[in-house]
Amino acid sequence: MTYQVIYSPEAEDDLERLFVHVLERELNSPFSCRKTGESAFMRELIISFGSSGYVAIFDIRDSDQVIIGAMRHQHESDYH
Repeated sequence: MTYQVIYSPEAEDDLERLFVHVLERELNSPFSCRKTGESAFMRELIISFGSSGYVAIFDIRDSDQVIIGAMRHQHESDYH
């Protein structure tokens, strides 16, 4: 059985706040993350969650900005 998930505005705000908190904590030093691709500025961040986790691919734009390009759970079929 499949259910439609509907987020209240408060829940959406909570998810965004938690997401920002995790990324700010983990991306305190973006150059410490593993390189991905040919550019020295493209990196991937592993975000642990239980026995697996998520991978965020990001681009370091300048000294105070990174752009998150994609996020995947490590169990997704297109994760690589």
